[in-house]
Amino acid sequence: MHAHITTGLRSGVGKALGLAVLNVGLLPLAWYCGGWPGAVLCVLLQMVVLLAWRAWEPPRKTPDAGPLADLAHELRSPLTVLAGEIEAMQIGLRQPDAQTLDAMAGEVQRLSRLLQDLDRLLGHSRAPEVVPMQIIDVGTVIEQLLQRHRLVLQQAGLSVTLSRQPAPGVSGDALRLEQLFTNLLQNSLRYTDAPGQILIRVEATAGGVVQVTWEDSSPGVPGQALPRLTERFYRVPGHGIPHPHASGLGLAIARAIAEAHSATLQARHSQLGGLCWVLRIEAQEEVIHEASRIAG
Repeated sequence: MHAHITTGLRSGVGKALGLAVLNVGLLPLAWYCGGWPGAVLCVLLQMVVLLAWRAWEPPRKTPDAGPLADLAHELRSPLTVLAGEIEAMQIGLRQPDAQTLDAMAGEVQRLSRLLQDLDRLLGHSRAPEVVPMQIIDVGTVIEQLLQRHRLVLQQAGLSVTLSRQPAPGVSGDALRLEQLFTNLLQNSLRYTDAPGQILIRVEATAGGVVQVTWEDSSPGVPGQALPRLTERFYRVPGHGIPHPHASGLGLAIARAIAEAHSATLQARHSQLGGLCWVLRIEAQEEVIHEASRIAG
């Protein structure tokens, strides 16, 4: 009991003192920058520190819940751009016009996506956490997801085929499983060349397991990169500049969701020339859904 109280006080007091020091230290910066640019940078830095503190906290179950080095690396680029824009306005090289504000807004959005994804990942990795379970038709979840993204897929030049074989339902959280498939879809949208294709199969396999196979067309990745794709912030060497909307956390979040459902998510090469993701999750009911096929 004493140890828990001491840890809680140290954590709470440390954060309070740290934020106080941070505010005091950044107030001169905000004043020097001449108003809102400094205030924006002040708020962003506070967000970074708060999230870093959360990542630093001793994990309840998972010893790898504090990727501070990777976090610093990913945050450096948008913060550098923002600092450069502010400095340019300070010395008169740039004006706070629409173009400058749009550039800064883009970097703020990039930071926001990164922080939201990291916060979501930390939420999945910190245990114990009760996952609300219900019987879910995985094929229906994927079908509804594809319907909502039909226009985006058409604009990206990607055709999608969903093949649903008779399969039982699974026990899980529908919203989280939808997030898993959304992350796989976003990965296909970002990295599949147009014109391209996505092939998804839902089927029952031996041993009472529902298997979802998610394949996309070229380009692929080297074999040695496959087991590392679900690592936080992993970038495939030699594959150019990372996608501007990618946080480097989507596939890690997908793996964390799968693990929360006692499922497995593995990557391998696709016969279409790109990636193939295989999700295997235990079936929980004997109701068989009629097979259907949807092409888009």
